[in-house]
Amino acid sequence: MSRVLAARGLPLWLALAWVFALAGRPGPARAEEPGASGEEEQQDAAEEEEAAEDEEEEEEADEGGAPKDKSIYGPIQKRLYALDNELSIGFSYLPLDPYTKGYGAHLAYTIHFDDLWALELLRVGFSWNVDTSLKTKVIDAMPQATPEEFPAVVFYENTNLILKLLYGKQSGLNAAVLHYDLFLLAGAALLYRNPFNLDQIDTDHSRFDLGFNLGVGFRFWLSPDWSLRVDLRDTLIVFGVNNLDWPLENSVEVSLALSVNL
Repeated sequence: MSRVLAARGLPLWLALAWVFALAGRPGPARAEEPGASGEEEQQDAAEEEEAAEDEEEEEEADEGGAPKDKSIYGPIQKRLYALDNELSIGFSYLPLDPYTKGYGAHLAYTIHFDDLWALELLRVGFSWNVDTSLKTKVIDAMPQATPEEFPAVVFYENTNLILKLLYGKQSGLNAAVLHYDLFLLAGAALLYRNPFNLDQIDTDHSRFDLGFNLGVGFRFWLSPDWSLRVDLRDTLIVFGVNNLDWPLENSVEVSLALSVNL
């Protein structure tokens, strides 16, 4: 009887042994799902954010906006108003000379290399000088004073390198966007000085002087091609060409000009 039960139970024992063998066998390694770790989740989030920024820039370009540069501070919008070849004409005031005050005009041509640098290739102007009361008092008190003691700027020429330091835009009364520029300049200056004005120039007292020019300017944009600019410049006159002397004098100029992009 026991042999019969053993014979009948043998297949059952073999089946159970096969099931236990399969259960104990290690299964195939599961492939790690993407995004399972924290680093991969952060990378995926960064890629999604970058894709969203690119899509936003493409939308701005389609709408006529300017593309943006990237920096450690985030996207920086490029200039909407920029210059290539600038021609400007304006009025000047020379207030520093204690004996004369100059009122004049100037014409300038500037080449803009990029959004940071420009070269004011040529800036020429003239000044109409008006005597101050101090000059009259000195001449009355010192009849022996000669015209050579009162040289005043009649013509001048500047060539300057310009650093465009700041560009910005502001909302005006929530009705318009105001664009502006702040820039620095430095370069060389050539001046023609004479004690008399254009209608009475005395060539015997003419001076041709060289100097260094430093200044700061502010530009207010009227449109993409037209702008108003205010300049404050100080010219240090260091060498007299025809007199071979070192006058070391200052000539300050304040100017208002209208500029157009050619």
